[in-house]
Amino acid sequence: MNWLEITLDTNLTEKAALACLKLQKMIEEERSRPAGNDAGTPKDPAYLRVLFNNSAAFYDPVNRLTSLGMVDRWRREVVWAASLHPGDRVLDAFSGPGGLAAEVVAQLGPGGRLVLVDLSPMMLHAARKRLGPVLSK
Repeated sequence: MNWLEITLDTNLTEKAALACLKLQKMIEEERSRPAGNDAGTPKDPAYLRVLFNNSAAFYDPVNRLTSLGMVDRWRREVVWAASLHPGDRVLDAFSGPGGLAAEVVAQLGPGGRLVLVDLSPMMLHAARKRLGPVLSK
């Protein structure tokens, strides 16, 4: 029995690798900055917004790759642990591209409410795109 099966096509692997290299370059640039100034560092909300806006297109493939495919299982476990019921209200803080929200929305039913919040407009755009087909059913 296979407990974990990962299927990656060439494009996904290449995109994930490019995203990792881009993030690594940003981290190296950050480390070379003089200490004492939070501008352009992970403590700076503007820096984080740019970082996650730039990584929104690659966030899911990189997340799936670096978690060895476990991220989907973790999301399902979070939804199960939350014991959601139809009509519940859920706040998904730091929602990213909506991976957890996609798992949650099915549990809420038509009377439920799901609010996504993220620092990155591009992440919220990706979440809207991901949830669009689910919400139109």
